[in-house]
Amino acid sequence: MGVGGVRVIPRWNGPLTVKVIIIDSNGKPASQELIDNVFNHIEAERPFGADVTVVSAKPVELNISVNLVLTDGYTEQQVKNYIRQNIT
Repeated sequence: MGVGGVRVIPRWNGPLTVKVIIIDSNGKPASQELIDNVFNHIEAERPFGADVTVVSAKPVELNISVNLVLTDGYTEQQVKNYIRQNIT
């Protein structure tokens, strides 16, 4: 499993600091192994520069309310499943 998304925050803790926030390829918080792999890759590739911190994104719980108007051929459960699969 690899990185699915990244956000880079320059100067997050002052000059010459960079924070790299990652999620895994499933859109979930990154494991410690993935965090370590990303950090080690960055360290191996950069010739010089800022202190780099790599962390996982934190999940955020959402409460979503919708009113559904179903098109012929779709059930409420199908639409709910589609929403769940695509909300991440």
